[in-house]
Amino acid sequence: MLSIPDESHFIAQLKHGDERAFLALVEEHHASLMRMARIFVSDHALAEEIVQETWLAVIAGIQGFQGNASIKTWIFAIMSNQAKKHAKKASRTVNLSALNNLQQEDLLNPDASKFKQNGHWLEPIARWNIDPEEELVKGRLLEVIQDTVENIPEKQRIVFTMRDMQGFSAEDVTSVLELSEVNQRVLLHRARAAIREAIATYLQQSEHTT
Repeated sequence: MLSIPDESHFIAQLKHGDERAFLALVEEHHASLMRMARIFVSDHALAEEIVQETWLAVIAGIQGFQGNASIKTWIFAIMSNQAKKHAKKASRTVNLSALNNLQQEDLLNPDASKFKQNGHWLEPIARWNIDPEEELVKGRLLEVIQDTVENIPEKQRIVFTMRDMQGFSAEDVTSVLELSEVNQRVLLHRARAAIREAIATYLQQSEHTT
């Protein structure tokens, strides 16, 4: 597997048209780009087209890359813009500008029935006799998590995928999605809360059936 060296040296290689450096870049990020593109558009072929356009835009724009953000963040920002254009054409727009229009009460407390103002649970999650690792090995708990991620609101899913599945920092997510830090944090909190609740519900049900 090709590996990406020191980023400043690596960017210099890209700007000099080093084919091996570009292949390393594609190998490093292509699969993640595909997963992210599928959040914006449901069609696999269209997602592939978006990612291909992203790589073409990377080649065309690498000379102008200033390094104000990491190259990973820059590439995903390009992909986000390409995906939003296609989503709009397909009448399946992800209105990312609306992410910054959350109600004040939502910012203060995403779910007052379950969480304190600081985002912690009002009541701690009960302990279960079931070993979560055993359930994950069985695969069912993983399916519950995946189903929950697929069914949470799209804005939350985008932020959650970037932060907890793709490993982006909060700063990277706010940059790529043009979000405020507060709204990025609220959306991530909501997604994580939904997943925690789904896990809690499943484990409780499993305990009752054993």
